[in-house]
Amino acid sequence: MVQREVLDRFDHQNLNSIPEFREMVPTSENLCETIFHILQRNYEAAHLEKVRIQETSMNSFEYSGDKEMLR
Repeated sequence: MVQREVLDRFDHQNLNSIPEFREMVPTSENLCETIFHILQRNYEAAHLEKVRIQETSMNSFEYSGDKEMLR
């Protein structure tokens, strides 16, 4: 499911040209939040704790689901 819903959708893509980012800047923070919501929506039977994107050894982002920000 992760391969199909996340990797196939975002890996090696121009993020500005995919539907999720037509009206939102594709920052790492926004990508992390978007991936969290995709996984949460498509795999409701499990508890998703957080999504983490590691850009460099000194730069990473985590999103653990602010319920008021659900799309």
